[in-house]
Amino acid sequence: MRMVDDPEPAWRRAADRALVQLAPMHAQTLVTLLCEVDGASPEYRAALRLALTQAGEPGAQALAQRLMNAGQSNPRELGVVLAGIGAPALGVLKESVCADDPRRRAVTAWILGEMGAPARPLLAELLQCAQQDESFVAVRAIAALARIAPDDPAVLRELMRLANGPDGERAGAARDALARCAVLKASLPAAELLRVHGARCWEPAVDAMKSAETPAGRLAAQLFGLALSEEFRPLLQRETNADLLMRELENDLAQTRALACLQLALVSSDPAPRSAALRVALQDAHPAVVQCARLALQHMGEQP
Repeated sequence: MRMVDDPEPAWRRAADRALVQLAPMHAQTLVTLLCEVDGASPEYRAALRLALTQAGEPGAQALAQRLMNAGQSNPRELGVVLAGIGAPALGVLKESVCADDPRRRAVTAWILGEMGAPARPLLAELLQCAQQDESFVAVRAIAALARIAPDDPAVLRELMRLANGPDGERAGAARDALARCAVLKASLPAAELLRVHGARCWEPAVDAMKSAETPAGRLAAQLFGLALSEEFRPLLQRETNADLLMRELENDLAQTRALACLQLALVSSDPAPRSAALRVALQDAHPAVVQCARLALQHMGEQP
C-alpha cells in the first residue's frame, strides 16, 4: 500500500498489479482500508477500488458488510466497486436486495442497475421490488430494470403497466425507464423518439454516448443533433441565465454539463463568455459534453 503512493509510476503500476493478485485473499483488509483510512490519496483509494473489483465473491461479501456503514467511503463508492465485480457478486447482492432494511434494498437495486446485463439473473427480485416495495426502493428497482434488460418482454410489460398506474412516483420512474429502453434498443428514429419520450431521452442519451460506435451511441448523437432544431428546442429551454449555465459546466454530472452546453446556445447574453466556456467544454472527458459543446458553437455561428 505504500508503493501505490510512490512518486515513481513504475512502482505504482507494480503495486496495483500485486494488489489485484492478492485481493481475493485479503478482501476484508482492503475494504477496511478503503473505509477507515482518513485522508488517503486519490491514488491509494483508486488502487483499493481496482483490486476489489477483481476480488470475486470474497470482495463482494466484504463490501456488502460495510455498505451501509462505509466510514471514509460512502455507499455509492462501495456500490460502484460491487457492480464492477460483476457476476461473482450476485449471490451477495441477491441476499441484499431481499434484506429487511429498505435502505439496503434501495442501494442494492441501484448497484444492480450499475452492473447492467450481468445482473439479469436477479430480474425477478427487481420486478418484485418494482411492484411491491416502498416507493423509494421501487423507483431504484425500476431504473435498474431498464439498465439491465431494456429488451426483455417481461420488463417492458411491467414498465408499461407501472407507467399507466395510479402511483405517481412509480409511474414517473417507469416513463423514464421506458425512454432509456427506447434509447438503448435504438428501435425508433431519433425524431420519433423525441416526440414520444421528450426530455426523458437526454439522460440515457448522455450515457449511451460513452460507446459512440454502438447503435445506441449513434442514435444518441442524432438526438443531440436535433436538440437545437426549432421543433425540439422547447425540450431544452428553461428560465435561467448564462452565468448559472457556465457554472453548471463544472457540475459532476455529465448530463448537467451536456445540457448546459446546449442551453448556452439559446440564452440571450454576450456571446463572447458563452463561446469561451463552450470551448473549454470541448476538452471535457465525456463525449456527450464535447458533442453538445460543438453543436452549441455551431448554432451560435462559430466553428468548434
